[in-house]
Amino acid sequence: MVIIVDLVLYAIIVGLLAMLLVAYASDGWTKLEKKSAEALHRDLAFGAGG
Repeated sequence: MVIIVDLVLYAIIVGLLAMLLVAYASDGWTKLEKKSAEALHRDLAFGAGG
């Protein structure tokens, strides 16, 4: 009985985390991609220049 309840709670928590992750990813993916690309270009420029 306890095992079933634990599994259900675990599934609910994992589902919520997955939904939050998907929502955050779809919302901020383009911003994150732009920031990481800019940072990468800066790092490459500094690495090549210095």
